[in-house]
Amino acid sequence: MSIYKTPDIRENYTEYLYEKIRKANFNHEEIEYSHGLFRKLVSRQYMDNGRSSTKERILEQLLDTANKIDTSSVEGAISSAFIYHQIAEEWLYDFLELIRFFIDLKLYPERIQHRSSDGMKLGVLITEIESSINFENKENLIKYSRLVNQYRNSFAHDLLKKDSVEAIKKDFNKFMEHFNKMHEALEGTEEIPYGAREALLELIKNFNKWSDEFHDKHIFLLTETLEENDIQYLDEEKFEPEK
Repeated sequence: MSIYKTPDIRENYTEYLYEKIRKANFNHEEIEYSHGLFRKLVSRQYMDNGRSSTKERILEQLLDTANKIDTSSVEGAISSAFIYHQIAEEWLYDFLELIRFFIDLKLYPERIQHRSSDGMKLGVLITEIESSINFENKENLIKYSRLVNQYRNSFAHDLLKKDSVEAIKKDFNKFMEHFNKMHEALEGTEEIPYGAREALLELIKNFNKWSDEFHDKHIFLLTETLEENDIQYLDEEKFEPEK
């Protein structure tokens, strides 16, 4: 357990050890993985997990566009559904990455090889999330995400099987109902502010705040590497961060 009450001091000490290793060119893949987790945890980079190919500004503009489309027409309803579906996909991508980060923290120093999620479509993301850990609102999130995907696929492949234009509009209204419930399960509501994402973020924050287990193991890896390579370093109790 940390001998310091101030987390910042321990973070500075960890960076000090890592820099010792890096400058001596002894940083290997295990250290890079471990320190990557450390930096992501203390900097809260895990709160933003968008795909590298996704342009955040375009995502916001498309959401605004979808909200303004006149969905009283068939073309407006279908266009809107396709945009909302893409947005739902990005939301679940972000959430899956958050789940994986929490799993990595809990398993450390053991590792799991996650399959790449960059090219995953909504249906695959749903399956990945369903087979992962338990979390708040999981049942509703999976249920309504599946319905969003089902109705979008119906628009994409089965329009000519609909009985009428009015049937298409009805299906769009159902799509939006499921989309909104999916969003509520993920992000919460005014009445119930803790959705699945916020509840998981809280677990990660509490893990960082109350558990020294990950930090202890990471520091042990760094100091063990320094000692194995005869690199001198200050003990934690003697370390003073630069001002």
